[in-house]
Amino acid sequence: MRGEENYKVDVKHRLQVNDAKALLIAALNGFGIAFIAEDLAREGLRSGRLIKVLPDYEIPSRPIHLVYDPDRRQTPKLKSFISAVVSALG
Repeated sequence: MRGEENYKVDVKHRLQVNDAKALLIAALNGFGIAFIAEDLAREGLRSGRLIKVLPDYEIPSRPIHLVYDPDRRQTPKLKSFISAVVSALG
């Protein structure tokens, strides 16, 4: 996304992983462009080992769910965790 405009790009790839850290390691080792959470890529960006591609564009946000047993008593620790996640991620 850029402003109010949405763009779709089909990407052909040779490497496919389902682990964010493995993807980060691949990007750090020159395997190409990777879609990585900025928090995970922060050190690589700071050190210059990674660079942002298309920095004026944003990706649509993805839903995140907290899953826990609703019958479980909400302990102070659980309430604190839920509060911290909601505060950090909205």
